[in-house]
Amino acid sequence: MKLTANKISPMDVFIGERIREERLKLGLSQEKLGELVGLTFQQIHKYEIGLNRISASKLYEISQTMEKPMKIFFDDFEDDELFFNFKPANENEHLGKSSEDMKRMSVLIKSFNQIRSEEVKRDLINLVKSLGSIRSLSKL
Repeated sequence: MKLTANKISPMDVFIGERIREERLKLGLSQEKLGELVGLTFQQIHKYEIGLNRISASKLYEISQTMEKPMKIFFDDFEDDELFFNFKPANENEHLGKSSEDMKRMSVLIKSFNQIRSEEVKRDLINLVKSLGSIRSLSKL
């Protein structure tokens, strides 16, 4: 099952529950927390039940208001790979599998950054993209 706009995310529910727990520990009402961060109590309620997704900036504002580190909203969350239809990527899957590939990438980036002409940079990017496309087409 893929995550879509009208599905409630387990992460949103989890974060909402954490907001509620911390709010109650501090003795704050939804109305008071909303007032402190510029939201209505209805919006706080929707965040707490996971109905609305909270932005990173608003979560940060709430954590600062509560004088809590942001990580408390994520501590102990267990991934639900079936819900998200998601396989965490290994860093080497994106950068190459060998240390030799990593060295090549480093040289490529350093060399690219030394190019002064934006036009040459753009052409080089297009060249690399086209070479990548040719390689992936040859596998078909």
